[in-house]
Amino acid sequence: MPKVMVVDDHDLPRNGLIAILSAADDLRVVAEAKTGREAIDLARKSLPDVVLTDVRMPNMDGPEATRRTKEERPRTAVIIVTSHESPKYLRQAVEAGAAGDLLKDVTRERLVNAVRETAERLVLSPETVKSHVAAILSELELSDPTQAAVHAVRHGLAQPVV
Repeated sequence: MPKVMVVDDHDLPRNGLIAILSAADDLRVVAEAKTGREAIDLARKSLPDVVLTDVRMPNMDGPEATRRTKEERPRTAVIIVTSHESPKYLRQAVEAGAAGDLLKDVTRERLVNAVRETAERLVLSPETVKSHVAAILSELELSDPTQAAVHAVRHGLAQPVV
């Protein structure tokens, strides 16, 4: 069961996120923090798989807390939760290692699914990856991953490595 930590300096949004996530049978909220500094300390103790963090907080903002969390726990995924669609903050968050972002007006279903999709990516076994690759190759009628790479470049889905 994926472990989740919620970080927000405002009680209402933090408690709302916790309530939504706690209602999901397959997620477990293990910690909550009000600041980026507190989040880093709690991440060391609670070892979350996924952290939902506000982008703007006093003391230490979301991108900086993300960077420090990822330095110590590279396998912990961080999702930035914000009420502003600011390209500046999103760029900073992604550069810091965030897995993605959600606006605070997100639906319950989308929030829970985002935490689930992120957590699932963290625990894919090699067998699961092989199974997904085989299914993709079959669907595209390709025989191996090299053909898939060529197909992706030809169709603008990837750029060639030079």
